[in-house]
Amino acid sequence: MTLDVLAAAAAAFVVGFLWYSKSLFGETWMKLSKVKPPKEMNPMYMVYAFASTFVTAYVLNIFISASMQPFLTAILLWLGFIGTTSLGSFLWEGKPFNLWILNNAQSIVSLLVMVFVLGLF
Repeated sequence: MTLDVLAAAAAAFVVGFLWYSKSLFGETWMKLSKVKPPKEMNPMYMVYAFASTFVTAYVLNIFISASMQPFLTAILLWLGFIGTTSLGSFLWEGKPFNLWILNNAQSIVSLLVMVFVLGLF
């Protein structure tokens, strides 16, 4: 495990935590997702979420290591994989388009933050 990938994952995890907090977009996300706030949060969910973010940072690091344009690489990875595959939730699952925008804005911001942090090392 390299420190740069761990730092990038931690930074993106913080972005997601803040993004979906009540202070920013958490209430909007719950309304659009039709999710009720849990009475109790399972701490393992945070472990799983961080592990997922770590894998993203690790793979992103591999891609940007092979690229001369890391920010463009992150945007193209989002466009080619995240933005397109998550569109199915709007098209086929009947989720609101605004939810797609909210979730995907967080995804692209997180990827760009990861690229920035990885570039610091």
